Amino acid sequence: MINSGYGLVSVLYYKCYNASLLCDFSEMEMFYNFLQKEYKKSIDKTVFQEFLDDEKMKNLNIIKKQIEMGKFFEVFENFTPMEHDIEMTESEIEEEKMIVKKVGKNQDMLNPFLGGDIKLISIEFKCGGGKNKERCDMVSKNELGTIFPIEFKLNRATHSVVGQIKKYCLYFQLRLINQTYKKVQGVVIAHSYSKFAINELKKRGYICLTHSGNLDNLTLRNFS
Repeated sequence: MINSGYGLVSVLYYKCYNASLLCDFSEMEMFYNFLQKEYKKSIDKTVFQEFLDDEKMKNLNIIKKQIEMGKFFEVFENFTPMEHDIEMTESEIEEEKMIVKKVGKNQDMLNPFLGGDIKLISIEFKCGGGKNKERCDMVSKNELGTIFPIEFKLNRATHSVVGQIKKYCLYFQLRLINQTYKKVQGVVIAHSYSKFAINELKKRGYICLTHSGNLDNLTLRNFS
């Protein structure tokens, strides 16, 4: 557990935050108001000051603005890209899996980009239960408590990767309430990126890396 000493403040925040992720306006507003009332009646604000770090305050400010506007708003403008995914061959699918396994066994390759001391949580992590068979290629975690859903692309990353990594991040964001990690940071590793994909990924704050070389000499770099 990251910290279980924040009690009601933690529960109210994460209930509010999760409602915002799921676009449940009434739940979001209700728990935001509960959190506000709890803050106002609290004599000692220490718990709030310690728990509500910059990331959580940023989320609450967005929630507050949406409540004031009376609706959810798009933080980013969406548009339909004029590009198409090329279906991968069986050999390409296998090659991509080999790259994932290579990085999975050599997590130190990720250290320069993800904050150091990276530990593998899982390969092909199932995000969801029941009939949901969506699997995130890799999930890793660093010593600071940040968890990284990582999506790999053997070739060029196109528009579809934006929705994929967003979905995987949402899965873990909704579970921040369990406090087994502090933050969720999406990562995409591809050979190259379409203009649409890199623009959308970057402005949403995802880490974008490129891979090059073969399995015996695999190299990762920041996209530039």
